[in-house]
Amino acid sequence: MANNNRLDPIDFTEILIGYEGKWVVISEDNKHVLASADTLDGLGEKVDAGFVMKVPRFDAAYAPTVFPHGSSVH
Repeated sequence: MANNNRLDPIDFTEILIGYEGKWVVISEDNKHVLASADTLDGLGEKVDAGFVMKVPRFDAAYAPTVFPHGSSVH
């Protein structure tokens, strides 16, 4: 059975060079950084379009962790 709701990954490598460890606003077409700041609060009113994300360190591996609904880590 095909999952028609699947999202394809987006490669932000090219546009995020120079923003390591910063908060950024990415354009709705996923092609440009509209604003950046050292803190989320620092973005302030710069966030009027697009979406916000924190750029991870480039020298670290990232593996998202998803826990089933209702479970917790002890």
